[in-house]
Amino acid sequence: MRFLPALIIIVFLLGCDSDVKVIAPGETSESQARTIDQDKTEIDPSETDSFRINNKEIRDEVLEFFEKGNIWYFISDDNLITIFLSDGDKVDKIYTDVRLTYIRRN
Repeated sequence: MRFLPALIIIVFLLGCDSDVKVIAPGETSESQARTIDQDKTEIDPSETDSFRINNKEIRDEVLEFFEKGNIWYFISDDNLITIFLSDGDKVDKIYTDVRLTYIRRN
């Protein structure tokens, strides 16, 4: 009879899914996936796109909005900005808004 409780515990432990991710309050599964993606050491080049913004004021403002919007980016030494293609629509909207604001100011 002592075998039965041990068997129940073993079956329970084997049935548990250890890959279940806990989402903190206020966090979405998309932001959690982005965090997991940011932890990758190798990024597939087919998932990214790169561009340059030569105007420092516009570039700094765009990067500030990337931070606020939780958009992953990487800047190389020659100011090449690399982003994920999945964020392309958000990046286009941010760049357009910043550019129009810059045009209105000047």
